[in-house]
Amino acid sequence: MDVIIEEQGKHFVKTLQARISEIRRQLDKQSSPEDAASIMALAEALLVYSHSQVLLKLSAEELVAWLTFFHDFLRQRDADIKTRPFFPENANSSFLLINAPDVPYLVDSLKNILQRLPQRAMLISHPILSVRRTDGQLESLGESSEGGTKESFQLVQFEGVRDLDTSVIEQEIAQVFRTVLTAGRQKSELDEKLQHLVQIAENREQKDFSDWLLQGNFICFGYAAIETSGAKGDPGRARLLETPIGWLPEVLLASPAAGHRGLKITQITRELLSRIHPLVVEILEQKSPIYRRTLLAKKCQRVGLQRATTQRQTAHRPEPAACHAGQL
Repeated sequence: MDVIIEEQGKHFVKTLQARISEIRRQLDKQSSPEDAASIMALAEALLVYSHSQVLLKLSAEELVAWLTFFHDFLRQRDADIKTRPFFPENANSSFLLINAPDVPYLVDSLKNILQRLPQRAMLISHPILSVRRTDGQLESLGESSEGGTKESFQLVQFEGVRDLDTSVIEQEIAQVFRTVLTAGRQKSELDEKLQHLVQIAENREQKDFSDWLLQGNFICFGYAAIETSGAKGDPGRARLLETPIGWLPEVLLASPAAGHRGLKITQITRELLSRIHPLVVEILEQKSPIYRRTLLAKKCQRVGLQRATTQRQTAHRPEPAACHAGQL
């Protein structure tokens, strides 16, 4: 399947201005002033950040009908991730609407999902909207939403397929986006944790590697601090020192069993901690659900860090170790 992002034409600005004027005239006839203002803001955002001519080729009446449907979709969001299929009349394609808080990695993670589908998928538009909500209810959209939050609105077209059942696709999007939101919302904290790499490096080679990671060559999705009580090469007992942040795969930290609390340090993690060197990079077999730019086939990476111990320290003295999960 091809994922296509079309470039805007040379006469885009002139065409856009004409369509905006047509939309405004249509809305003056049939919408309340409040809805008209929000729909106009949505129209400008969608058309300006459109990657396709699909919206511009619609008649003014059709475009207003589409925008009204989109606005109704955005009117209430009770969960972080909302999706809805869209089957407009007189269209030979199916569409999918996606709304979520704006965080890094959303678009590229979506592309990775679409890439595996047999249908031809086109990202029609992906504006970042300024929104104010109260209990999920849309209060304002656009410039009047000062002090609100940023939300991602994505419009996907499945070209040449009518009434496509998107339920399985929607389930996967919800699952992946939950992981993306977990990591994306804590990106600043994760970046700070990654900065500690330089402090732990023991020699020039390790410092050069740490610097290379920090130059945008490693995306940190999750972090956990684990205390071990064994000698080097033997993790002995291990426990979490603090609540992990971001997203870590189940193979590293498993969900608690029924009746238990807290994440479980897996046997794989214990084996990864059984090492002599303070800085270790492991490639996990699990593929990451989070992607950035061209990282569409990367497996999860784990960077393990451990503070150095001196010869005077006993074999059972606790050693803090950091586990970073992400992509190289």
